[in-house]
Amino acid sequence: MNRQNALRALLVASVILLFVDLGGSSIWDANEAYYVETPRQMVLTGDFVSPSFNGQPRFNKPVLSYWVVAGFYKALGVSVTSERIAIAFGTLMLIGATYVIGRTIARRETGVLAALIVASAPRVMMWSRRIFIDIYFTSFLAVALMALVLVRAHPEHRRRYLVLMYVALGLAMLTKGPVALVLPGLVLVVFLLWTRSLGDLRMIMLPAGLLIVAAIVAPWYILDYQRHGWTHIYEFFVGENVGRYTETVGLQHRGPLFYIPVLLTDLFPWSLFLPAALWAAWRARNPQTRLLIVWIAAFVGVFSLSSTKQDLYIFPIVPAVAVLIADLIGGEGESRAWLTPRVWQLARAGKWLTGVLMLIAGGFVFWITGPAQLIPNLPQAAIVAAVLFVGGAVSLAVAWRGRMAPVTVALGVTAVMANWLLVLLVMRPFEQFKPVPPMSDWLRAHAAATTVVAHYKDVLPSMTYYLGRPITPVFDLKTMTALVDQQPAMYVLLQPNEFAELRAATAARLCVVDRRTLPVFDAKLSEILGRKLPQIWLAGVNGACQ
Repeated sequence: MNRQNALRALLVASVILLFVDLGGSSIWDANEAYYVETPRQMVLTGDFVSPSFNGQPRFNKPVLSYWVVAGFYKALGVSVTSERIAIAFGTLMLIGATYVIGRTIARRETGVLAALIVASAPRVMMWSRRIFIDIYFTSFLAVALMALVLVRAHPEHRRRYLVLMYVALGLAMLTKGPVALVLPGLVLVVFLLWTRSLGDLRMIMLPAGLLIVAAIVAPWYILDYQRHGWTHIYEFFVGENVGRYTETVGLQHRGPLFYIPVLLTDLFPWSLFLPAALWAAWRARNPQTRLLIVWIAAFVGVFSLSSTKQDLYIFPIVPAVAVLIADLIGGEGESRAWLTPRVWQLARAGKWLTGVLMLIAGGFVFWITGPAQLIPNLPQAAIVAAVLFVGGAVSLAVAWRGRMAPVTVALGVTAVMANWLLVLLVMRPFEQFKPVPPMSDWLRAHAAATTVVAHYKDVLPSMTYYLGRPITPVFDLKTMTALVDQQPAMYVLLQPNEFAELRAATAARLCVVDRRTLPVFDAKLSEILGRKLPQIWLAGVNGACQ
């Protein structure tokens, strides 16, 4: 099998994995919980205008993501599997758009490799099973970028591609808000200035495009205004968007260089070729690759200046990054003036560093899950570690011979095998580190329907879905103490130090009825090395202590 057929086979294997065992693991708390439960409430109540979660209105994001999941619920039934099938189709759209961008800018083989880079990256694989809104937002923006690339490559079909671009931007705005217009608009202006073609603004059908976006976005906002006035609209546009950009939300100490490691991990192991790929694209002076450079720079630059920083904010750069890397490492041996010896020296450094880091990652995972048992009861992860270790060794061995083609195949095989093994061997055993389902089962068996269940400081929102009723979130000791003192019986989810804090502040009777280990992702490295994984306790109060 030649390299191109091998890459196509790996791409097919990665796409198939998107739909494998989607219901085999429970909801991931934080992001996913909201996109499972809120659409369920829509289906139950028949209210598709006013999203709600945990008995409260939820207007901090537009409504399209909830509608997509609700549509899958209507077609397939309400379940975590249905919600994850919806995410998988969003990821499939992202992979497809990346393929078209790569094929249009370079050639078909570049498109295949770029699509594989996205589909096989372990982080993308994990997010395709838990991060609904950012997958869809990135996918719609990828389609918009694809359409713009096609406009420049096939000006004879300019109108149809521009219509597609504006439809995609409208859907992205109805998914996450005005950033869907602001950043692509910034990209377009900077790109036209860079290429000295600002006059092309007359050719992008801007008035018609804004009408298309408005036709997609405005109806829901009009319905929202008719029901609730300006309250939610103002809070979203000013509080959720301007507020997050100008003020820090949550506990963060993230400086302007925060996104540099994110750039190098989103598409690991492929992303270590990004410095060489950016250099090569800069030297190429190709307008299409310049567009991709501006796309990357705009998202990273704008959000680097934001007061609130989250790694997913720059996730929409993924298709552009993948195409630039694929254009570099898929074109070895071609006569291209900008691929100077210095560029290839940087690319070869990427080969060596990728192999070394996979060796280190495999060794570390094997150490903490294997003989050292720093993370107990998860021996299956050692198999994934072995694949990473062997893949790193093979990559280094073929890199020694100097050719990029076998390194590309080795990286693809390693990433795809690791992803399959994670899904088939690790996801289900990892459930022991997700406390909400067993705690919810315990509460259904022991708590009356009217008994208050509260979360103190540590909110695990998936419990709302698994219990099928609202949870009372409390974030300060004074409020928690008052609630405990007035309840004849209740249950509180909290960490051990918070249990001690509450016990010292109240005369109410407290007891621990269940103890669970928090997900390893929530643990600090020092906690893992010290064999002290964080725990979450379920405490009974007064009459709940028997």
